[in-house]
Amino acid sequence: MTIDAQATIKLLCEKFPHAFFMYEQRRKPLALGIHKEVAAAMPTLTTEQISAAMRSYVANEFYCRACREGAARINLMGHEAGVVTAAEADNSAARLAGIKEWKKKKKDKAARAKAEALAAARAAEIEAKKPVPKGPNALKPTLTLGAIRTESRP
Repeated sequence: MTIDAQATIKLLCEKFPHAFFMYEQRRKPLALGIHKEVAAAMPTLTTEQISAAMRSYVANEFYCRACREGAARINLMGHEAGVVTAAEADNSAARLAGIKEWKKKKKDKAARAKAEALAAARAAEIEAKKPVPKGPNALKPTLTLGAIRTESRP
């Protein structure tokens, strides 16, 4: 069974509008251990749902950009609950680099697939334009010099 993290994030945004944001550009660093606060405040959510939502939320490119050294972390009420350390900022920068690399690979893969599809379409178009033999001998195989040479070799 797969868990819909976006549905859980939407629920968190409705319940805690000062901490969670659907608009990715508004996302701010969350307090460390906020998942425990969410579990206590919303007992209807399973730990798997909370974990999936947190992974999706913090893996976002804009969240990683917001995690700069000295940036304020916020709790469920939107109040400051600590700051982002240098090590956490470095980790976030590394994740951001990984996200950019993944997007580049995805874009390159899509471009290659598009080029291959275009080449296949061109080949099919060329094949369709080839003249079709007509007449009583149309279905008989034709002899070519190369075919004669390969048959004559021992």
